[in-house]
Formats: sequence, structure tokens, C-alpha cells
Amino acid sequence: MGADGSRGQEVVSSRERQEIQYDRRKTDRSRASVNDRPGQDRHELPATIPVGEYHAYFHRNRHRANERPLRRVGGRDLDWLSTDQWLAYEVNVPEAGNYDLSLRVAAESAFGGGDVGVVLNDDPLARLSFDPTGGWYSWEEVGEEIELPAGEHTIRLVVFDGGWKLEALTIE
Repeated sequence: MGADGSRGQEVVSSRERQEIQYDRRKTDRSRASVNDRPGQDRHELPATIPVGEYHAYFHRNRHRANERPLRRVGGRDLDWLSTDQWLAYEVNVPEAGNYDLSLRVAAESAFGGGDVGVVLNDDPLARLSFDPTGGWYSWEEVGEEIELPAGEHTIRLVVFDGGWKLEALTIE
């Protein structure tokens, strides 16, 4: 057990000194609750990536019922994201520099907004919080400028406060 009383949890700080805490045990791919999609292509940036084009995900309650955590609605991938879920996307960054990251989100007022961490490989980049958007299909963009090094990387979205929908992430 760590000095703060947690087991296997790591707290990392972003450049804005905001903490992103996640359970490193959930990133162990040998666990049944972590699911990979090995055939998924690496995303070349800049790009808009539909939420369902992830390379791996963790969701505590869906791993036995369904190998794919997301459903298709109207030809688009989207679904309700829950607390402690994460989605990983493999990307190729052609040139180091600052990029605009935005998430297309929807959140019903009765469920509240959301809180999500953005991690590059295992280093935190940003933590985004947002208020309800007014409905499950009232889409809004939430984002921040992030700095990315050139090369192949994994971007992980870590859901800290769930109960909202994600349609896509855009990095340009």
C-alpha cells in the first residue's frame, strides 16, 4: 500500500499541476477487462477519430458481456462513458509541436457533466472538465492545446467522472 493509502494507484501531475490519478493495474493487458483491437490502424494526425476506433479499452463492467464497449447509433460510434473507463488510440504525430485537442461530448443535465484526463504514453497532458450540454444529443466541443512530440504514440482518455457521451476526438 502506498503512503497515501492507495493500492497500485499512481498520481501524476500535468503541466498545469492538475493531478491525473489512475490505477496502473488496469493498464495490464493480461487482465480480462482490458480489450485490444489489433487490426485497428494507427491514426495519422491531424485527424478526427471516431470514439469507436480505439486500439484498447478498459471498462470494468462490460468485458464479459461484449468485446466492444461502444454501440453504433445512426451510423456513428458513440456511447455512454463511465467512471474509471479508458480508451487508448495509437497515433502518428508527423511533426512535433502544439496541437488543438477537442472532444465532442454530450451530457444530460440530470447526470451532470464530465471529467476526463488525456495521457500521452504514460505522461499526463491535460485534464478536461465540462458541464452538462443539455441532452444526450446536444453536442459540444471541449478542448485544450496540447504539445506532442513527433513519432508513434498512444493517447489514452481516462474517464474520471462518467455519465456522458463521446462521439469523437479531434487533434489538429
